[in-house]
Amino acid sequence: MRNEKGYTLILVLIIITITMIFALSLSGLTLSTRAQLNKTDKINKATDLAEMGVTFYQGILTKHIAAANAEAAKEQSLFDTKFYNMLLGKLNVSLPAVEVDSSNNTFKINFKSMDKQSNSLIVTFESVGQSDTEISKVTGHFTIQKNATTNKEGQPKPSSSYYSKVETNPVNHDTSKTYKAKTLTYPSSTYFNKPVIIEGSRNLTVNGDTYFTNLSLQGAASITIVGDAIFENDIALTGNAYSICVYGNSYKLDSTKTKLIAYPLPNNSCAKPANNEWIFDPNSGTKVKY
Repeated sequence: MRNEKGYTLILVLIIITITMIFALSLSGLTLSTRAQLNKTDKINKATDLAEMGVTFYQGILTKHIAAANAEAAKEQSLFDTKFYNMLLGKLNVSLPAVEVDSSNNTFKINFKSMDKQSNSLIVTFESVGQSDTEISKVTGHFTIQKNATTNKEGQPKPSSSYYSKVETNPVNHDTSKTYKAKTLTYPSSTYFNKPVIIEGSRNLTVNGDTYFTNLSLQGAASITIVGDAIFENDIALTGNAYSICVYGNSYKLDSTKTKLIAYPLPNNSCAKPANNEWIFDPNSGTKVKY
């Protein structure tokens, strides 16, 4: 009987020992997993911070380009040289680290170089994100391009066949809601063969080059042209609340109604930069590598 109790005690001790060993192993595994998760979380955060740095640098570059264009414009004969030297001087500086929420989370931009290519400048940089002790680096480059705008001055009046759509009916986008939507949109280049009247707070948007025989903007009416706009006659404007946004160039027919001449639009909020300026598109001009 005593031997049985002794065996039972030994068995209990063995079970307790095995359980404790298993518990300690499981605890160690849990701690290790938690530490790994924390490390992964910090690595991901560091990568996010590095990406945030790229966006931050895009904003800085855009401001510097605008300033360099304005300064270079004072001496047109040396425009490109002055632009390059001024922009390089603004970029080739040591930028301080930027804190995000706390001093443990930062990103820092390191300028590397600016290289000249045919009608473009390539700005190479590095964005370093850091979360506690974890560091993530993103390398990349921005492409700054010479604005290349095709000037159609002196060219003959375009044929209606050049346009994807020919609108043969008059368009009267008015407050009586002839068209239900506030914005009347044409998805591609359009030739308006009849008068176009936009009233009130209505908008006409054309996603492409546009030709107007007659255009009238009344009250707070607005037009948005994603392309060049050609006007056979002057725009008829009623009031001062109108809004004009033409992303391309604007032209009018000359007195013979056969050739295009420049037609500066009043208060064009979407005017393109001058032909000799340098431009940067953050979407198409940014390349990064992790």
